[in-house]
Amino acid sequence: MRLPVGTVLLGVIGIIFALAPSSADAGRVRRCKRLCRPLVAACVQTQGCAALPTRHDRRSCKRSCKQQFVGACKADPNTCSTTSTTLPPGACPGYTVTCRATSDRSASGLGNRACVDGPGELPGDTTTVFVSIDAEDATQGTINVNVTGSNFVSGVVCSGPVTSSNGSFTIEQNAGPPFGTAGCCTGDESGILHCRATIDRLCDINESIVGSFEVDAQCVDGTTCSRQVHFVTPRDS
Repeated sequence: MRLPVGTVLLGVIGIIFALAPSSADAGRVRRCKRLCRPLVAACVQTQGCAALPTRHDRRSCKRSCKQQFVGACKADPNTCSTTSTTLPPGACPGYTVTCRATSDRSASGLGNRACVDGPGELPGDTTTVFVSIDAEDATQGTINVNVTGSNFVSGVVCSGPVTSSNGSFTIEQNAGPPFGTAGCCTGDESGILHCRATIDRLCDINESIVGSFEVDAQCVDGTTCSRQVHFVTPRDS
């Protein structure tokens, strides 16, 4: 039995539409290609694709990088999302990082880069920056930052409700009192009156943690003082 031409054409068109990706899928692929471009380029460089002997090998290497990231992005659009954060310079140089976005609120890191309003950037060869974050419970989180260096000590464990804004999150504590050392008194320090710790950007593991903390201290001589410290450190876990 011979089918009418119109029926055959409709059938062919139906098959084409069935095989073609939906506009939403096509849009997702285009977005992923754009978002993943920096990570694909980094993969190509890391894998040494340009140094491979044949054109075929070089193209295969680049294709593998692209498939790795774009394929993962199609399943999870956040895979290749990148966010750039610059700390307000103030008396310190601006710290800028670009990294994969993450919704994590628990992490730790150890590094050596910190900057203090006033003294400026601390020497990396004598400075240690430790950061520990547990802010998964928005009603009660903790940000612990400790910075030590040559003739410098400042740190705080700031606990309380977590306030989030545009990818950053902050914990502020007035009562308790907060635990820590401001390191800004001329003489001895009797305690911390207030703390505010902010994580400007928490990146994936093996990337970065960027943030700052502010502390107000009561000095033994009856005076008060304040200190603000900016930091950027590798994220270890």
